[in-house]
Amino acid sequence: MQPVPLAFLGQIYLREIHKTLPLLGWPREGSLAFFYDPAQPWGFDPTERGSSKILYLSDSEDLRPIPCPPNLKSHFSSPSRSLQFSCEWILPSKPEDHGCQSVDSTSEAYSDLLENLIDNGCSRPIHRLSGYPQEVQGQMELECQLVTHGIYCGGPEGYRDPRRAELEKGVSDWRLVMQFDSEEGSLGWMWGDLGRVYFWIRKQDLERGKFENAWSIVQCG
Repeated sequence: MQPVPLAFLGQIYLREIHKTLPLLGWPREGSLAFFYDPAQPWGFDPTERGSSKILYLSDSEDLRPIPCPPNLKSHFSSPSRSLQFSCEWILPSKPEDHGCQSVDSTSEAYSDLLENLIDNGCSRPIHRLSGYPQEVQGQMELECQLVTHGIYCGGPEGYRDPRRAELEKGVSDWRLVMQFDSEEGSLGWMWGDLGRVYFWIRKQDLERGKFENAWSIVQCG
């Protein structure tokens, strides 16, 4: 398979993250650099491995900014921006999948609560590190589990695969690493039709710093 050229999305310094809010099970030092294929693979095909990447870089590495290659296509490059971290209250879209059986996630009251938690319904881009994703087309953990075990999930046949029953035991291991929202004006990011790209990892790989095993999915409306 030919290597896929990837666009650099951003770099997160974990020491700065832990100053805002310590994340259990995450490395406390170093940084994470996120890369993604500008062709925007959806993430339902096992052959798309290599179309996104998270690099873990230790603090001991000598990192220096370098200029973009002069022949780099425009969709591989985004303007430079700094980040400011803040904490937010979030809830899962389906709390029953996270051990909470006392909440009716289909109720209008719960839907209104989810909306109100997103900055009172503000339409700003929602970039998020860790926590629960702001989904566009439903939950992704099962898709991550099946696809990373070689099952094509671009149609319903993948979810009827006989291996699903056994693989479902590992669905709860998947954790959101980073969610990048569309931000067409300032960054030129458009994931599908105003969608989002999500980077996922198994908790066991997260705790071992095995970010090369991460998987990405795009969802849009």
